[in-house]
Amino acid sequence: MFGRATEVSQFTELLESGQHLKGMRLFDQVSKDPALCSLVLDSVVMSNSNQSDPSLHTPHGLPTTNAARGMLAISGFPAGVPLLRFITLYSFSLRKRALSAEDVRIKARTLPSLADPVDTLYSALEAGDVGVSGAVLARIAMDRGIPAAAHAVLRYALNDLGKLGQEAVEAGARRLVRNAKSARLERAAAGGAPAGGAAARRVGRGRRGR
Repeated sequence: MFGRATEVSQFTELLESGQHLKGMRLFDQVSKDPALCSLVLDSVVMSNSNQSDPSLHTPHGLPTTNAARGMLAISGFPAGVPLLRFITLYSFSLRKRALSAEDVRIKARTLPSLADPVDTLYSALEAGDVGVSGAVLARIAMDRGIPAAAHAVLRYALNDLGKLGQEAVEAGARRLVRNAKSARLERAAAGGAPAGGAAARRVGRGRRGR
C-alpha cells in the first residue's frame, strides 16, 4: 500500500509539471486500485484549483472539477474511473500558476516569526498574493495545526461574503430612495404642480394670513 501511495505522490508531481504522457501512464496503473482513486482525485482537485489564465474572465478549472467530484461521489469507484480519467486529461490542458506545493512548504519554513500570522494571511489574500498567502497558511498549519489554518480561511471567506451582503443591502437601499424620489416627482407632475409645489402653496398662504 505504501508503494502505491508513493506512486500517487509521483502522479501529483507530474500534474504540477504538466508531463501528461508520463502522468497518464501512471494514472492507468494507479487507478486499477479503487482504494487509491480518491487520492488521485484529491491531487487533481488541488492541481486544478491552481489554474491561472489571463485570457479567461472566469477560471473554470475548479468549478468543473468540483462538478465531476460530485458525480464521482455518487458513482464511486471503480465505476467512476472513466470520468476521473477525463478530469485528469482536462487538468493537463489547463494553464496553472508556476507554484508547487513544495514551493509553498519551502517558503513557509523560511518565513520569519509572525506576531499575528492570521492578520498577515488576510492582508496577503486581499492583495491577491498567492505565494505569500499560501506560505503563511502552511506556516499556520505547521505551528498551530490544520484545524487552525482551516478556521482562518473559513473566517476570511465568511467575512468576504458578509461584505458582499452589505454591499447588496446598500445598493438596494439606494435603489429604493431613487424609486421613492421618482414616484414623488411623478405624482407631482400628474397633479399639475411642480415637485414641492404643495409646500410652496402652504408657505404662501401662511404669509398672506399674516
